[in-house]
Amino acid sequence: RRMCVRDSYQAGVIATVLPCNSDSEVDRFLAVLPESIRALVDCPLCIDVDESAMDNSFTRWPRNCTFRGWLKYCAGIHSLPEREDLRALSPYCSDEHEVGKDQSEKLRSLSETSEAALYADYILREKRSWADVLFDFESLSVSTSKLSLEALLVLLPPMRPRDFSIASAPSTHLIEAKDS
Repeated sequence: RRMCVRDSYQAGVIATVLPCNSDSEVDRFLAVLPESIRALVDCPLCIDVDESAMDNSFTRWPRNCTFRGWLKYCAGIHSLPEREDLRALSPYCSDEHEVGKDQSEKLRSLSETSEAALYADYILREKRSWADVLFDFESLSVSTSKLSLEALLVLLPPMRPRDFSIASAPSTHLIEAKDS
């Protein structure tokens, strides 16, 4: 059976969808964090949000949630870290890890303007996400890492809503309906 439905939308109307990270993606991200942070994954958090500094084009941080919930619904863990993000990560490498100092220096060098081609190869061409970077720089995930939950709340970008065009022009749509 066919049903004719008239929609009352205008050309250019968009639908904004707020995506979320799957449980398996969140678990993969958690696996590359230090145990001290993973231990807090289901503990309640109270996030002090500076609303004046928030960009309305991003997901707003909740005031109360768990770290797992924040990672699932708010954090852009699949976004590509920018050069200044890599510089900000560098001090969190463990000095006690056998390659910690080298990894800290590598993160700093990836952030330098003079190493733009190296950054482009490592992050942009390979599409390395935050989880990929944390995996590659294992001195960030060991127990002696200086990385903290508070640092992650500052460093990780908010998830971006996705806009989809739902109308190029008003029209009549045919919808197939099954007889039950």
